[in-house]
Amino acid sequence: MTLFDHPDGVDPAVEDPVDRDEEPDAAAVKRPSRWSVRNWPVRWKVLAIALLPLALAGLFGGLRVSNALTEANRLRLVADRAEMIPAITNYMSALGDALVAASSDGDAEGARKNFENRKYELQSRLSHTDVATDVRSGVESLIERGQGLLSSVSTTGVGLRDEVTGYAPILLTAEDAINGSVRVDSERIRAQTEGLSRAVGARGQMMMQELLVNRGGELPDPELRSSMMTLAGTEPSTLFGMSEVLGVDSPDAKSLQQQLVTRMSIMSDPEQVLPNNPVLRDSIRTTDQIAAQLISENTGAVTAAVEDRAADRRAAALRDIVLV
Repeated sequence: MTLFDHPDGVDPAVEDPVDRDEEPDAAAVKRPSRWSVRNWPVRWKVLAIALLPLALAGLFGGLRVSNALTEANRLRLVADRAEMIPAITNYMSALGDALVAASSDGDAEGARKNFENRKYELQSRLSHTDVATDVRSGVESLIERGQGLLSSVSTTGVGLRDEVTGYAPILLTAEDAINGSVRVDSERIRAQTEGLSRAVGARGQMMMQELLVNRGGELPDPELRSSMMTLAGTEPSTLFGMSEVLGVDSPDAKSLQQQLVTRMSIMSDPEQVLPNNPVLRDSIRTTDQIAAQLISENTGAVTAAVEDRAADRRAAALRDIVLV
């Protein structure tokens, strides 16, 4: 049979190659992958649209909660560390009283017992508080050197110069330990803490000046006068720090300035006798009383302010958890 013998005029053995290739392509277009979004049910598509923002909200909300909890825990630690401050101020007050009592006709035995009690309180607080390394080292030095100085004064006896020079570094260590016990990003709390440490410094300076007045007869007049004026020369920065808390124009701040002028006037007058000078002693005690009052009023205020910040951050963290 020839080609022309076929009814359709086409050899059945010959096929159109174009038709063979087009059939698979048409099937692929009609049957997309089962993972294609076009094949998802409507409810799955809606769920996917909702989950994306929810997942992002949960992620960022979780980060915010985590940051808030971290900050709250940090402030809680700071609040715990701030409890070192009253223990330090009480210890320094007791040490100063004991040193003055040992150099005068005061109740030396009673002052020493009070010092021992305050020392024990400071040691106990230190052992139960997770303080910074530098603060721990400072407080340990404070306890050791304070005890050593008082023991030397009470038993073997120490010269006036050695007593004053031995006490000065103890006082500086106490101020640093107070400032190091409160490390927050609040300018107000930092100023309160600085004023508090300055008040402790002022009491220490007055204690040293009182020692010089009580025992000044042991030194030649030029040496005694020079020592007292050197101590008084360190007061302006101390008074400035206290005035930041008291208020520059407050009666107490003005009284502090006036008392400094009074003492400097007496010390610089060669006609004035410095040992056991009653006006000088009264001025020293007036300054000491103002500093003691500042310490009494602000020690609790500083610790309370830090605790309030910690409580606020914990409340914020709980609120964020609820919102997320």
